[in-house]
Amino acid sequence: MKCSVLMPSRERPDMAEESIKSLGKGDYEVLVYLDDDDKDLLQYKDIAKKYKQVKLFIQPRLTYYRFHEMINFLAEHAKGDWLWLWNDDAFVTEGNPFEHLKSQDSDKVVVLWYRCRPNDHLNLFPAISRKMYETQGFFSMSPHCDSWAMDMGNELGVQHKVPDVWLEHRRDFTSLVDDTKAHTMNAYNVTVPQHNSEEVQAEFRKQVIKLRELL
Repeated sequence: MKCSVLMPSRERPDMAEESIKSLGKGDYEVLVYLDDDDKDLLQYKDIAKKYKQVKLFIQPRLTYYRFHEMINFLAEHAKGDWLWLWNDDAFVTEGNPFEHLKSQDSDKVVVLWYRCRPNDHLNLFPAISRKMYETQGFFSMSPHCDSWAMDMGNELGVQHKVPDVWLEHRRDFTSLVDDTKAHTMNAYNVTVPQHNSEEVQAEFRKQVIKLRELL
């Protein structure tokens, strides 16, 4: 039961490789969205040569303001039964994240919650079922793809936590300081109001109706 890990990355080849290695063993692919102006493209290509499950997609830069477009692009090329939102600063610290998928039905509408330190009260890296993705026709219509999936899971009552697996989001540690993090944090002034806008929320409600019919 293959899982597609959706991971945009920019100017973080070393961290991205560490993140990929942390995923461990399993039946999965890692789809990496790269900006065509990234100064580290050659190093990313070397990573793809080392890990057969890694697929690179070198595309025009969209910035975090259009983060959902990157994720939706990767989702279109994903082959997995599960589509897992991922970041290059995310790491598996405990357990095998793919073992739980063996007992889950991707033909149902499901949102999986992998608990993450230090903010385990939020589903920062949700995985959605193939059925949920195909019914919506996209992963998210907001740059806050995690919030879209988490809110959808809560609204429909189809979200549950994966046991025995813990993640770490390095962005939330002060030790990580780089241009990519700075850009993302600054963009929140625009993307949070966008996520809460009537246009995005109207689309969210539309998808809730479509998905609820399948429950």
